[in-house]
Amino acid sequence: MFLTDTEIKLRISNGDLVIDPRFAEAEDVGPYYIELRLGTEFSMLRDSPASFGSFDPADPESQLALDSLYERTSVRLGQSVVLKAHRHVLATTLQFIRMPYDLCGLIYQRSSWARVGLTVGVSHVDPGYQGRLVIQLNNIGDIPIVLYPGVRIIHLCLAKLSSPAHRTYQSKYSPSTGPSPLGSLLSLDSDFVKIRELVERRSEELEPLSGEQPELAELLHAASEAQRSEKGEKLEQFALRLFQNIKGLRVIKKNARLQAEELDLLISNDISVGFWRFAGSPIVVECKNWVQRVGAREIGVVCEKLNSIGPDAKTAIILAPNGISGTPERDALLKIREKRQRGQYIIVLDREALVEVAASGRTSEMIERKYDELLLI
Repeated sequence: MFLTDTEIKLRISNGDLVIDPRFAEAEDVGPYYIELRLGTEFSMLRDSPASFGSFDPADPESQLALDSLYERTSVRLGQSVVLKAHRHVLATTLQFIRMPYDLCGLIYQRSSWARVGLTVGVSHVDPGYQGRLVIQLNNIGDIPIVLYPGVRIIHLCLAKLSSPAHRTYQSKYSPSTGPSPLGSLLSLDSDFVKIRELVERRSEELEPLSGEQPELAELLHAASEAQRSEKGEKLEQFALRLFQNIKGLRVIKKNARLQAEELDLLISNDISVGFWRFAGSPIVVECKNWVQRVGAREIGVVCEKLNSIGPDAKTAIILAPNGISGTPERDALLKIREKRQRGQYIIVLDREALVEVAASGRTSEMIERKYDELLLI
């Protein structure tokens, strides 16, 4: 049985169900659903898939070949992407979702989009899910469709379970408006502009001014070029400046002692939007400016540090220019997946990510992207 609008609003108001971002005047709760909006991340099929042949789920190389046909792209609010006729795209929702353990969700498309040939793959949301939803959009019509991040895209219906689920999320992965094909898209989406302004404002509040970017780039360069004996300290200096630039985070202590262990940075988290509201506090930051990749043993040590702090410490951010070892089935990446399933989030910023944030200063945005990737391991 689906929850009614009254029940949905009650769950949201008491924090049991998290849908973020929202704003006070949002008209996004229907009689038995909540409307979710199109996000900024897309995975689109490249233009020349004809040479692929066929997909064989029993062949690991076939999976790699299939992945190579897709291109990941990020589109800022206010921009758009074009979904060609008879093509599909994987996209994310704009909102973060956190499901309680006694609810599941069912995803349905909005009828106004179906009128122009856009369909949404029917899917479900497991109890305990946290993160943005991944949805499949299919253009079954004969004309391209322009998609704008921020528009209403799906209905999420919430169903009450007979009791809280024991096995929870473990995955990798309105009235009729008449026959007009435009239905109630952008022209009638009264709060599209409001939601865009809200998200952009929150993003700006979290991120530093552009004038601080050169300092980050210089500190990262110094960490890259430092002698072996100084590499750790130089990367810690970069990390300190990086997190001092995010409003809502406060560095409690650098090189803090925790029993027999030392924490490179211990950070208090007072941010209540996006990923950060799930991250807990304090957050541990570790710097691994090593020649080799970070392995499973080091991931385990970081998790033990979180355990030593207490149950409110759920997140560790590791700066590791050379990345981590393994796959979702072995070594460090397997350890990270296992810890995520137990409510601990180990977010790794490798060299590519560090160079990007040093150039742009958008550290919070990068960490949220890495959190999204973590949910798909």
